[in-house]
Amino acid sequence: MKILILGASGFLGGHCFELLKTEFNVLGTVNSSNSNDEFIKLDVTKEEEVKDIIENFNPDIILWTLMSNTSEKYLVELGLNNVLKYISDNKKIIFISTNAVFRGKNGDYKENNKPEYRNSRDALAEYSNAKIDGEKIVISHGNYIIIRPGMLYGKDINGIWDKKTTNLINLLEHNKEFVRTENMYNTFVKVEEMAKAIVKLIKIDYKGIIHLGPLNKNSYFEFYKDMAKQLKLNSNLIKSNRKSIYECIKEDNYLDFSLNTFKVNKLLGEIFSNI
Repeated sequence: MKILILGASGFLGGHCFELLKTEFNVLGTVNSSNSNDEFIKLDVTKEEEVKDIIENFNPDIILWTLMSNTSEKYLVELGLNNVLKYISDNKKIIFISTNAVFRGKNGDYKENNKPEYRNSRDALAEYSNAKIDGEKIVISHGNYIIIRPGMLYGKDINGIWDKKTTNLINLLEHNKEFVRTENMYNTFVKVEEMAKAIVKLIKIDYKGIIHLGPLNKNSYFEFYKDMAKQLKLNSNLIKSNRKSIYECIKEDNYLDFSLNTFKVNKLLGEIFSNI
């Protein structure tokens, strides 16, 4: 089986590449400078480049791990459509989406819950709205997996912590407080465990939408308090605040983004651990 990983040098893509290359014929792409000679350079917004790589490599599965906080809409509208234009119906596309497609009003979101677009004043609007559009594009292809994880954390393949954890470490090591909301919830997912789940979903030939993460949710305050303890840092420097409903309405950003992950844990076993 041939697998093309778009964004193979990224936080999640790197872990997927390292796992998949041991069992499959895998090709990874990068968009910018390439220090790894295992990867090839590809700009998915350029149709000819996409056409060439798909026709030459002829992948059975394309794993989309690309993301852009500032131009996600452009990336999805051009890049994803370019990819799907040159793959046949029997080729599978795996699209990494996000739980940010939900607005956080209810929590415990199931696979069949309908995503909601955000208002433009929300800082996450362009990213999350583009992911919703991406899901629709992928569904039109028919042969797909849409993966919605909770908030990813952990180390990349070079051993570097994610940005939020790096910020936590820097502040606590300098004896500075780290404030997180005690009534805002998420499903927190270790990046290594998510990569392992993706490999398993490929092996069982899963199709459809699936939510990835542990069964339990945590508040942001609880999560980072526990993270500080695991890192043997001063957890007393983790301070809490609360967010009011008025603030939620004003910011168009609510309090509970947790996912219902019963389906994946039943399907794959409880491979996800809590912090």
